[in-house]
Amino acid sequence: MDADTWIQSGKALTPFVAAADTADIAIVPELHHLSDYLYDADSLPRTRHRHIYGLVYGPETGHRLSMLPVHNAGVFAARASSPLWGLWREEMGTAIVRSQVLNCDQAALNQLLYSRALTAARLPPEYNWVCSAIAPSWDRDRGAFVSPGPLPRRIQVMHITGAALLQELHDIPCHQGGIVSRSLLCPFPQVVLDTRPIP
Repeated sequence: MDADTWIQSGKALTPFVAAADTADIAIVPELHHLSDYLYDADSLPRTRHRHIYGLVYGPETGHRLSMLPVHNAGVFAARASSPLWGLWREEMGTAIVRSQVLNCDQAALNQLLYSRALTAARLPPEYNWVCSAIAPSWDRDRGAFVSPGPLPRRIQVMHITGAALLQELHDIPCHQGGIVSRSLLCPFPQVVLDTRPIP
């Protein structure tokens, strides 16, 4: 788990451990029906991914990989005996030499997964909720962050990336309506401040 993640549920890690017994790696792809950038080939996230992939693997492979879901390396599980570790170490060595970019670990991991060198057990997005991609919602009844939309599910692992790390409080939409001001960084308990009336 990356240092910018935290667990919102005591059950969050159990599926990772169980899934890692069935595949080389248990991981969460950045794939959700509300991810707007998935529907735009020239979106900023896809452009960034294409750039990193292109530095490491060239423009043709970079373009192909950028059009596929990204397996987020911020939260994953693998057995000590998994071939992941040796293959990733080798791929990372090559990737760093080619690109001179330190954060190419995720690009190397995705290349391995899409080249079929590794098998992956994929978990739902709530097990690695990338807040910079889709802002979470707050459920007053559950006292927890949930996925937005008409069928909210409790977020198991919060992953705070990008500018969200620098912002102390965020205006978070409530599942029941209205807005609350909350920190995405701090685990419970927190004081919930309603900043706007419920419509």
